[in-house]
Amino acid sequence: MKKEIKIGFVGDFCLAKTHLKPRSYIENIFEICSKLNDQVDLALANHEFCIVPPGSGKVGGMGLPAENAGEIKKAGFDIYCLANNHIGDFGDQAIIHTKDFLEKHDCLTVGVGKNRDEAIEPLLTEANGFRIAVINFCDATQYAAGKKSIGLAHIEKKLLRKSITKARKNADIVIVVLHADLEFTNYPSPARVKLARDLAGLGPDIIIQHHPHVLQGIEYYGNTLIAYSLGNFVFPVYGSGYGDKYHDNASESVYLSVHVKEDDDGKRTMTYDVVPVQLDKQNNTFFPAEDKCKAIKADLNKYSEALKDDKFLRDVYYQECRKQMRDLVYDLYYRSAKHGIIAGFRYLKKHLETKSHTNWMRGYFTFGRY
Repeated sequence: MKKEIKIGFVGDFCLAKTHLKPRSYIENIFEICSKLNDQVDLALANHEFCIVPPGSGKVGGMGLPAENAGEIKKAGFDIYCLANNHIGDFGDQAIIHTKDFLEKHDCLTVGVGKNRDEAIEPLLTEANGFRIAVINFCDATQYAAGKKSIGLAHIEKKLLRKSITKARKNADIVIVVLHADLEFTNYPSPARVKLARDLAGLGPDIIIQHHPHVLQGIEYYGNTLIAYSLGNFVFPVYGSGYGDKYHDNASESVYLSVHVKEDDDGKRTMTYDVVPVQLDKQNNTFFPAEDKCKAIKADLNKYSEALKDDKFLRDVYYQECRKQMRDLVYDLYYRSAKHGIIAGFRYLKKHLETKSHTNWMRGYFTFGRY
């Protein structure tokens, strides 16, 4: 039977502290989201904030009070991917509260659970006659679910293989969403490129990745479409000491629309299109002028071409790893000088226990190869 579907993806979607913004800010977000999501049959977002339970006191950081999140359905996203490095910022109960809150407001979720099996379980849904499975994993192992503990699905090849294999048996379209790697670089690490391509061999149709907070390339690898980073769609880039120095690049993003067609004989085609979006100095998402759209697309093409050059990716990654090591050494020195050797040791221990950090350390000591 002939059928087709359009699936929309955005990068980092963060409504943290929007309760402190003017009403016009959130209304603009919903309007932009609706214009884009109304053009697809299924829309997914990386939900990079916590919906904090009532009675939690003052909410800062990457949190939004539950009493201010009741209109989230107006954004028009059908599925929220929760496996990211901020989902556990307010504790285990906030992880489950975020999941439950979204589901009570008619949104589907994936990537977290009350235990590891629940966290890695593929989300199954249907749209336009297609059975669709979504899998969501992250390298923030500090929030990883255990056999009997709340958390996210952490990136481990054995678990990914198990989840993808199960999804492949029960779905027509399999989507893998990963949250990993270094931030503020337009080129993925060689290890993440290898991981994505290895996973492509297991048969998913689409692999979408997040966390760098800037655009990275898109490629077809075999029959799999891989997008390495879609950038910041809704995010507090300006006004934060952390993001300000990267704002030129971090303010650019794209809405990715994937069009899958299947004919009467079961033959399938998959194409994609991107719509550039940008953040202004007040962090409002808007559609840029035509010249800027062309520039963003040209940059995206450049990042995509670079995926073919292994040596270039290694060299760029090694330089990024050197920056990370320099920052770690400086932080250790000043933390130890201010708070004592024990505080410095704890800081280092925290890094060594988190895969998102040990990954770049491995890259540093292997000159960007792994």
